Amino acid sequence: MRFTYTRLPIWLLAGTLGATSSACNEDLDWRSYSAAGLEAVARGELTNAEELLLAARTDAETYGPENFRIAITLNILAGFYRTVKRYDEAEPLYQQALAISEARWGPDHLRVAMVLENYAILLAQTGRRRDAVALYSRARDIRRATR
Repeated sequence: MRFTYTRLPIWLLAGTLGATSSACNEDLDWRSYSAAGLEAVARGELTNAEELLLAARTDAETYGPENFRIAITLNILAGFYRTVKRYDEAEPLYQQALAISEARWGPDHLRVAMVLENYAILLAQTGRRRDAVALYSRARDIRRATR
């Protein structure tokens, strides 16, 4: 199998956030920080974007250590760090997002596949193609099984 690196557009990350918006009316701060952070990334305001995404993480953590908001926020924040080539900061966030996602939704959920795909991109970017292919293959299998 050949793994091909593709850069995910910021609107795809925003879709991650939007998919949860209707389920959580009580978390306006988390959603507001996340949305504003993604908008700042799109405008190229990277310092502001990081501050907003970190604020989203802090707010998400108030819901408990394994709350789905944390998994989603960590996935977005890791994607930000990956995009700005801060790979050492991105990887532990992907690992944590994956662990929380698997615990919350189970190992074969589409949200798990999303984290796996993003983590696979990081691994490919850092020269760990074999590991990237393994994660990408698992994500592909999840997506096929849930069609």
